[in-house]
Amino acid sequence: MNDAGLVVVLLILFTGDGMGGDAGKVAGPDREASRDSKVVYAFRKVNACPTTGKFTGPCAGYVVDHIIPLSSFGPDRPDNMQWQTVEAAKKKDQLEFEAYQARLKHEKAICPDISK
Repeated sequence: MNDAGLVVVLLILFTGDGMGGDAGKVAGPDREASRDSKVVYAFRKVNACPTTGKFTGPCAGYVVDHIIPLSSFGPDRPDNMQWQTVEAAKKKDQLEFEAYQARLKHEKAICPDISK
């Protein structure tokens, strides 16, 4: 992902805008993220592993990642998934966590009565 793409992802994470809504399963601060193995299967059915070129089996060094995280109201749908290296996934997870914390802090500043 280039810097411009990262900025867009962070803006989406912070504002909560993006591919949310009622299409697909979504989660947020007040809902537990749920990941359906059938949806991952549907993604893998049309997106071969970058390492092996296969549609089934292990994919060494890669994970299936939600482009817009479930915790930021991203849908659990194949069109919100991508192959990502394990190393990049760890970095993205950290950025997503930091953005999520910043969003919660912002929401609490605007509405201090938000439950903790």
